[in-house]
Amino acid sequence: MPDFLQGFLISFGLFSAIGAQNAFVIKQAIKKEHTFAVCALCVACDVVLISVGVLGFGTLFSESSLASKLLAILGALFLAYLGYTSLKSALFASHALNINVQKTHSTLKQTLYKTLAITLLNPHVYLDTIVLLGSIGVSAHTQAIFLFGCISASVAWFALLGFGANALSPLFSSQRSWRILEGIVACVMLSISLSLVIFAIKH
Repeated sequence: MPDFLQGFLISFGLFSAIGAQNAFVIKQAIKKEHTFAVCALCVACDVVLISVGVLGFGTLFSESSLASKLLAILGALFLAYLGYTSLKSALFASHALNINVQKTHSTLKQTLYKTLAITLLNPHVYLDTIVLLGSIGVSAHTQAIFLFGCISASVAWFALLGFGANALSPLFSSQRSWRILEGIVACVMLSISLSLVIFAIKH
């Protein structure tokens, strides 16, 4: 799979998980309150964290063949687990994103502080961006292109959330729609997990 496409698909799958950050962005968009600034800050955080993961963590370990194999296997196992949980959600889960928009107004400064808190105080963001994407990056032929794919996914996802929230709000509140999304994510995660196993075997 091309490096850009691999980076884009795996990142898009990670970003699309139901979470506090996505719920917050959608609420801000529906309220039409500092939407662009919130989305831009979320993307900026992703750019920094993913760059640390792919160009720092990933590049450091890619110089060692054994470390590259170990990282690829660990990434494959974690992706397989994520794929399994997404598949289970697609088949059995009944969750949906409940968005209760309160008629309150915050200043730009308050909103940006809240965005940073929701983004950076979540330990999963470091696992996803630095550890997981860094470990997958070791299998890329060109890590810069893989990184560009990851960042493009972040831009695309937050643009979709921020500027399509009103049109997409029925989708996010529908159990069936989330099951379809989870099914797609499961396919992406499991296929890339397999590609990492193949990489580890060949190298």
